[in-house]
Amino acid sequence: MPIQRHELKSGDARNIKIIFAALENAYIEKIIVRDPYCGTESGQISLVTFLLAIKALSSTIEQTTVHCRESSHNDIYYKSS
Repeated sequence: MPIQRHELKSGDARNIKIIFAALENAYIEKIIVRDPYCGTESGQISLVTFLLAIKALSSTIEQTTVHCRESSHNDIYYKSS
């Protein structure tokens, strides 16, 4: 499958069905997400939204791995639980 690059700026619409059209009904052995901000509250919401959209497109996802940066109490996005 050829690789395509989609440059999205903050606030741009993200039409997952178009961007990831090649994954429609695809068998996905492994998804690896590397997002340093997925540990923040808004990052977690975005991550779940993204993964659910990919799941809806594909036929099967065998494994999902997520790498994110641990939040520090000095981080402006940090929220204690």
